[in-house]
Amino acid sequence: MLNLRSVDLNLLTVFEAVYEERNQARAAERLAMTQPAVSNAIARLRHVVRDPLFVPASRGVVPTPAAERLYPRVREALSSLREGLAGERGFDPRTTTAAFDILIGYGGGAILGPPLLHWIDREAPRARLRIRSLDDPATLPRRLRDGQLDAAVDYVAPDDPDLAHEQVAEGRPVVIVRRDHPRVRGRVTRAALARERLATHLERHPGGGMREIEAVLAGLAPHVAIEVATALALPAVVAATDLIAVIGDTIAEVYARPLGLAIHPFPVPVAPVPVFLIWHLSHDADPAQRWLRDGIRRVAAQAGRRPRAGAKVTAG
Repeated sequence: MLNLRSVDLNLLTVFEAVYEERNQARAAERLAMTQPAVSNAIARLRHVVRDPLFVPASRGVVPTPAAERLYPRVREALSSLREGLAGERGFDPRTTTAAFDILIGYGGGAILGPPLLHWIDREAPRARLRIRSLDDPATLPRRLRDGQLDAAVDYVAPDDPDLAHEQVAEGRPVVIVRRDHPRVRGRVTRAALARERLATHLERHPGGGMREIEAVLAGLAPHVAIEVATALALPAVVAATDLIAVIGDTIAEVYARPLGLAIHPFPVPVAPVPVFLIWHLSHDADPAQRWLRDGIRRVAAQAGRRPRAGAKVTAG
Protein backbone atom coordinates (compact mmCIF):
# COMPACT_ATOMS: atom_id res chain seq x y z
CA MET A 1 0.00 0.00 0.00
CA LEU A 2 1.22 3.49 -0.86
CA ASN A 3 2.52 5.51 2.10
CA LEU A 4 0.74 8.88 1.89
CA ARG A 5 3.48 10.49 3.98
CA SER A 6 5.76 10.14 0.96
CA VAL A 7 3.29 11.93 -1.37
CA ASP A 8 2.81 15.69 -1.62
CA LEU A 9 -0.99 15.93 -1.56
CA ASN A 10 -0.78 19.31 -3.31
CA LEU A 11 -0.05 17.30 -6.44
CA LEU A 12 -3.68 16.16 -6.43
CA THR A 13 -5.05 19.71 -6.77
CA VAL A 14 -2.72 20.23 -9.74
CA PHE A 15 -3.88 16.95 -11.28
CA GLU A 16 -7.52 17.98 -10.79
CA ALA A 17 -6.95 21.34 -12.49
CA VAL A 18 -5.05 19.90 -15.47
CA TYR A 19 -7.64 17.17 -15.94
CA GLU A 20 -10.55 19.63 -15.89
CA GLU A 21 -8.89 22.32 -18.00
CA ARG A 22 -7.20 19.90 -20.44
CA ASN A 23 -4.48 22.53 -20.69
CA GLN A 24 -1.51 23.16 -18.41
CA ALA A 25 -1.40 26.91 -19.07
CA ARG A 26 -5.05 27.33 -18.07
CA ALA A 27 -4.51 25.09 -15.04
CA ALA A 28 -1.56 27.26 -14.00
CA GLU A 29 -3.67 30.41 -14.31
CA ARG A 30 -6.47 28.81 -12.28
CA LEU A 31 -4.08 27.76 -9.51
CA ALA A 32 -2.03 30.99 -9.55
CA MET A 33 1.07 28.94 -10.39
CA THR A 34 3.63 29.13 -13.15
CA GLN A 35 3.33 26.67 -16.03
CA PRO A 36 6.73 25.08 -15.26
CA ALA A 37 5.57 24.49 -11.67
CA VAL A 38 2.43 22.73 -12.97
CA SER A 39 4.52 20.62 -15.36
CA ASN A 40 6.87 19.70 -12.52
CA ALA A 41 3.95 18.70 -10.27
CA ILE A 42 2.47 16.45 -12.94
CA ALA A 43 5.90 14.88 -13.53
CA ARG A 44 6.19 14.09 -9.82
CA LEU A 45 2.69 12.56 -9.75
CA ARG A 46 3.53 10.48 -12.83
CA HIS A 47 6.40 8.98 -10.86
CA VAL A 48 4.04 8.13 -7.98
CA VAL A 49 1.31 6.46 -10.08
CA ARG A 50 3.69 5.10 -12.73
CA ASP A 51 1.62 6.40 -15.61
CA PRO A 52 2.03 9.35 -18.03
CA LEU A 53 -1.43 10.65 -16.90
CA PHE A 54 -1.64 13.15 -19.82
CA VAL A 55 -0.44 13.08 -23.41
CA PRO A 56 0.03 16.15 -25.63
CA ALA A 57 -2.79 17.15 -27.99
CA SER A 58 -3.28 19.93 -30.53
CA ARG A 59 -4.72 22.39 -27.98
CA GLY A 60 -3.54 21.02 -24.68
CA VAL A 61 -3.45 17.53 -23.19
CA VAL A 62 -5.61 14.40 -23.15
CA PRO A 63 -5.89 12.20 -20.03
CA THR A 64 -4.76 8.60 -20.21
CA PRO A 65 -7.08 5.75 -19.15
CA ALA A 66 -5.32 5.69 -15.77
CA ALA A 67 -6.01 9.41 -15.31
CA GLU A 68 -9.65 8.83 -16.24
CA ARG A 69 -9.92 6.21 -13.49
CA LEU A 70 -8.06 8.34 -10.96
CA TYR A 71 -9.94 11.61 -11.47
CA PRO A 72 -13.35 10.68 -9.90
CA ARG A 73 -11.60 9.49 -6.73
CA VAL A 74 -9.41 12.58 -6.51
CA ARG A 75 -12.35 14.91 -7.12
CA GLU A 76 -14.46 13.18 -4.48
CA ALA A 77 -11.65 13.29 -1.90
CA LEU A 78 -10.85 16.97 -2.55
CA SER A 79 -14.53 17.94 -2.53
CA SER A 80 -15.02 16.23 0.84
CA LEU A 81 -11.98 18.01 2.24
CA ARG A 82 -13.11 21.41 0.94
CA GLU A 83 -16.61 20.94 2.30
CA GLY A 84 -15.26 19.82 5.65
CA LEU A 85 -12.98 22.83 5.96
CA ALA A 86 -15.76 25.19 4.86
CA GLY A 87 -18.04 23.73 7.51
CA GLU A 88 -15.40 24.20 10.18
CA ARG A 89 -14.97 27.85 9.19
CA GLY A 90 -18.71 28.33 9.52
CA PHE A 91 -20.77 31.05 7.92
CA ASP A 92 -22.54 33.92 9.61
CA PRO A 93 -24.58 36.05 7.19
CA ARG A 94 -24.77 38.85 9.73
CA THR A 95 -21.00 39.41 9.62
CA THR A 96 -19.96 38.21 6.18
CA THR A 97 -18.48 40.71 3.74
CA ALA A 98 -18.65 38.28 0.81
CA ALA A 99 -19.63 39.29 -2.69
CA PHE A 100 -22.15 36.82 -4.16
CA ASP A 101 -22.00 36.38 -7.92
CA ILE A 102 -25.15 35.08 -9.58
CA LEU A 103 -25.86 34.52 -13.23
CA ILE A 104 -29.46 35.37 -14.10
CA GLY A 105 -30.39 34.78 -17.72
CA TYR A 106 -32.89 36.22 -20.16
CA GLY A 107 -33.67 39.49 -18.42
CA GLY A 108 -34.37 37.82 -15.08
CA GLY A 109 -32.08 40.21 -13.26
CA ALA A 110 -34.76 42.90 -13.46
CA ILE A 111 -37.19 40.55 -11.70
CA LEU A 112 -35.03 38.75 -9.16
CA GLY A 113 -32.35 41.39 -8.61
CA PRO A 114 -34.28 43.91 -6.46
CA PRO A 115 -36.03 41.40 -4.13
CA LEU A 116 -32.83 39.37 -3.82
CA LEU A 117 -30.93 42.51 -2.86
CA HIS A 118 -33.61 43.37 -0.27
CA TRP A 119 -33.27 39.87 1.20
CA ILE A 120 -29.47 40.11 1.34
CA ASP A 121 -29.62 43.60 2.86
CA ARG A 122 -31.88 42.25 5.58
CA GLU A 123 -30.03 39.00 6.29
CA ALA A 124 -26.43 39.92 5.42
CA PRO A 125 -26.12 43.72 5.51
CA ARG A 126 -22.36 43.76 4.82
CA ALA A 127 -22.50 41.45 1.80
CA ARG A 128 -22.62 42.50 -1.86
CA LEU A 129 -24.63 41.18 -4.79
CA ARG A 130 -23.28 40.97 -8.34
CA ILE A 131 -25.53 39.80 -11.16
CA ARG A 132 -23.65 38.42 -14.14
CA SER A 133 -24.48 37.59 -17.74
CA LEU A 134 -23.49 34.51 -19.74
CA ASP A 135 -22.16 35.04 -23.24
CA ASP A 136 -21.00 31.44 -23.72
CA PRO A 137 -23.12 28.68 -22.10
CA ALA A 138 -20.19 26.25 -22.41
CA THR A 139 -18.31 28.20 -19.71
CA LEU A 140 -21.05 27.85 -17.07
CA PRO A 141 -19.78 24.60 -15.43
CA ARG A 142 -16.25 25.97 -15.17
CA ARG A 143 -17.35 29.33 -13.76
CA LEU A 144 -19.54 27.61 -11.14
CA ARG A 145 -16.81 25.09 -10.28
CA ASP A 146 -14.08 27.72 -9.92
CA GLY A 147 -16.23 30.03 -7.79
CA GLN A 148 -16.51 32.78 -10.40
CA LEU A 149 -20.25 32.23 -9.97
CA ASP A 150 -21.98 31.11 -6.80
CA ALA A 151 -25.20 30.08 -8.54
CA ALA A 152 -27.11 30.52 -11.79
CA VAL A 153 -30.78 31.07 -12.56
CA ASP A 154 -31.72 30.19 -16.10
CA TYR A 155 -34.44 28.80 -18.34
CA VAL A 156 -32.28 25.90 -19.55
CA ALA A 157 -31.64 22.83 -17.40
CA PRO A 158 -27.95 21.87 -17.63
CA ASP A 159 -26.90 18.48 -18.95
CA ASP A 160 -23.51 18.48 -17.22
CA PRO A 161 -23.21 15.69 -14.60
CA ASP A 162 -21.26 18.00 -12.29
CA LEU A 163 -24.13 20.50 -12.06
CA ALA A 164 -27.25 20.20 -9.91
CA HIS A 165 -30.45 21.99 -10.84
CA GLU A 166 -33.85 22.57 -9.29
CA GLN A 167 -36.95 24.19 -10.75
CA VAL A 168 -37.82 27.21 -8.60
CA ALA A 169 -40.46 29.00 -10.70
CA GLU A 170 -42.08 29.08 -14.11
CA GLY A 171 -43.29 31.75 -16.48
CA ARG A 172 -45.68 32.18 -19.38
CA PRO A 173 -45.43 34.24 -22.57
CA VAL A 174 -47.60 37.33 -23.01
CA VAL A 175 -48.04 39.89 -25.75
CA ILE A 176 -47.25 43.52 -24.90
CA VAL A 177 -48.42 46.63 -26.78
CA ARG A 178 -48.67 50.27 -25.80
CA ARG A 179 -52.02 51.09 -24.23
CA ASP A 180 -53.07 53.52 -26.98
CA HIS A 181 -52.09 51.23 -29.85
CA PRO A 182 -54.16 52.30 -32.88
CA ARG A 183 -55.22 48.79 -33.94
CA VAL A 184 -54.81 46.33 -31.06
CA ARG A 185 -57.87 46.48 -28.81
CA GLY A 186 -58.89 43.81 -26.33
CA ARG A 187 -57.57 40.30 -26.70
CA VAL A 188 -54.72 39.71 -29.17
CA THR A 189 -55.73 37.01 -31.65
CA ARG A 190 -53.54 34.78 -33.79
CA ALA A 191 -54.53 36.88 -36.79
CA ALA A 192 -53.49 40.09 -35.03
CA LEU A 193 -50.17 38.55 -34.01
CA ALA A 194 -49.52 37.56 -37.62
CA ARG A 195 -50.62 40.94 -38.97
CA GLU A 196 -48.79 43.33 -36.66
CA ARG A 197 -45.12 44.21 -36.86
CA LEU A 198 -43.02 42.50 -34.18
CA ALA A 199 -40.11 43.55 -31.96
CA THR A 200 -37.91 40.66 -30.87
CA HIS A 201 -34.49 40.10 -29.30
CA LEU A 202 -31.19 38.40 -30.04
CA GLU A 203 -30.49 36.86 -26.64
CA ARG A 204 -29.35 33.26 -26.25
CA HIS A 205 -32.14 30.85 -27.08
CA PRO A 206 -33.53 29.90 -23.66
CA GLY A 207 -34.81 26.50 -24.78
CA GLY A 208 -37.61 24.53 -23.13
CA GLY A 209 -41.03 26.12 -23.53
CA MET A 210 -39.56 29.06 -25.44
CA ARG A 211 -38.81 26.78 -28.38
CA GLU A 212 -42.52 26.04 -28.54
CA ILE A 213 -43.32 29.78 -28.52
CA GLU A 214 -40.81 30.46 -31.28
CA ALA A 215 -42.28 27.63 -33.33
CA VAL A 216 -45.72 29.25 -33.03
CA LEU A 217 -44.34 32.60 -34.15
CA ALA A 218 -42.52 31.00 -37.06
CA GLY A 219 -45.80 29.43 -38.19
CA LEU A 220 -47.61 32.76 -38.00
CA ALA A 221 -44.72 34.47 -39.84
CA PRO A 222 -45.15 38.00 -38.42
CA HIS A 223 -43.05 40.81 -39.86
CA VAL A 224 -40.06 41.39 -37.56
CA ALA A 225 -39.41 45.12 -37.67
CA ILE A 226 -36.57 45.30 -35.14
CA GLU A 227 -34.30 42.98 -33.19
CA VAL A 228 -32.72 44.27 -29.98
CA ALA A 229 -29.91 42.85 -27.87
CA THR A 230 -31.88 41.69 -24.82
CA ALA A 231 -35.44 40.96 -23.75
CA LEU A 232 -35.21 43.86 -21.29
CA ALA A 233 -35.12 46.35 -24.20
CA LEU A 234 -38.45 45.19 -25.66
CA PRO A 235 -40.81 47.04 -23.28
CA ALA A 236 -39.15 50.39 -24.05
CA VAL A 237 -39.27 49.76 -27.80
CA VAL A 238 -42.94 48.75 -27.68
CA ALA A 239 -43.84 51.76 -25.51
CA ALA A 240 -42.40 54.15 -28.11
CA THR A 241 -43.77 52.50 -31.28
CA ASP A 242 -46.74 50.67 -32.76
CA LEU A 243 -44.84 47.37 -32.58
CA ILE A 244 -45.86 44.40 -30.45
CA ALA A 245 -43.64 41.90 -28.65
CA VAL A 246 -43.84 38.51 -26.97
CA ILE A 247 -42.14 38.46 -23.58
CA GLY A 248 -42.26 36.66 -20.24
CA ASP A 249 -45.18 37.60 -18.00
CA THR A 250 -43.04 38.58 -15.01
CA ILE A 251 -40.89 40.99 -17.04
CA ALA A 252 -44.03 42.46 -18.63
CA GLU A 253 -45.59 43.07 -15.21
CA VAL A 254 -42.50 44.97 -14.03
CA TYR A 255 -42.65 47.46 -16.91
CA ALA A 256 -46.34 47.67 -17.84
CA ARG A 257 -47.39 50.48 -15.49
CA PRO A 258 -44.33 52.78 -15.74
CA LEU A 259 -44.17 52.48 -19.54
CA GLY A 260 -47.90 52.49 -20.26
CA LEU A 261 -48.11 48.99 -21.69
CA ALA A 262 -51.07 46.66 -22.09
CA ILE A 263 -50.49 42.96 -21.42
CA HIS A 264 -52.47 40.36 -23.39
CA PRO A 265 -52.41 36.55 -23.14
CA PHE A 266 -50.42 34.71 -25.78
CA PRO A 267 -53.09 33.56 -28.26
CA VAL A 268 -51.87 29.96 -28.55
CA PRO A 269 -51.76 27.55 -25.56
CA VAL A 270 -48.14 26.62 -24.76
CA ALA A 271 -46.41 24.90 -21.86
CA PRO A 272 -45.04 27.05 -19.01
CA VAL A 273 -41.36 27.96 -19.24
CA PRO A 274 -39.44 26.52 -16.25
CA VAL A 275 -36.93 28.57 -14.26
CA PHE A 276 -34.00 26.62 -12.80
CA LEU A 277 -31.59 27.26 -9.95
CA ILE A 278 -28.21 25.76 -10.91
CA TRP A 279 -25.07 25.10 -8.87
CA HIS A 280 -21.93 22.96 -8.94
CA LEU A 281 -22.00 19.73 -6.97
CA SER A 282 -18.55 20.41 -5.52
CA HIS A 283 -20.10 23.33 -3.59
CA ASP A 284 -23.25 21.49 -2.56
CA ALA A 285 -22.45 21.55 1.17
CA ASP A 286 -20.75 24.94 1.30
CA PRO A 287 -22.63 26.83 4.06
CA ALA A 288 -22.50 30.23 2.34
CA GLN A 289 -23.77 28.85 -0.94
CA ARG A 290 -26.47 26.80 0.77
CA TRP A 291 -27.67 30.00 2.47
CA LEU A 292 -27.62 31.85 -0.86
CA ARG A 293 -29.53 29.10 -2.68
CA ASP A 294 -32.19 29.13 0.02
CA GLY A 295 -32.63 32.87 -0.50
CA ILE A 296 -32.87 32.48 -4.27
CA ARG A 297 -35.56 29.82 -3.83
CA ARG A 298 -37.62 32.11 -1.63
CA VAL A 299 -37.26 35.13 -3.89
CA ALA A 300 -37.96 33.17 -7.08
CA ALA A 301 -41.10 31.64 -5.58
CA GLN A 302 -42.40 35.09 -4.64
CA ALA A 303 -41.34 36.93 -7.81
CA GLY A 304 -42.61 34.36 -10.31
CA ARG A 305 -45.15 31.60 -10.55
CA ARG A 306 -44.46 28.65 -8.29
CA PRO A 307 -43.44 25.50 -10.18
CA ARG A 308 -45.84 22.62 -10.45
CA ALA A 309 -45.75 20.17 -7.55
CA GLY A 310 -43.11 17.51 -7.87
CA ALA A 311 -40.24 19.61 -9.21
CA LYS A 312 -37.08 17.84 -8.01
CA VAL A 313 -33.45 18.64 -7.37
CA THR A 314 -31.49 16.87 -10.08
CA ALA A 315 -27.84 16.19 -10.80
CA GLY A 316 -26.96 16.85 -14.42
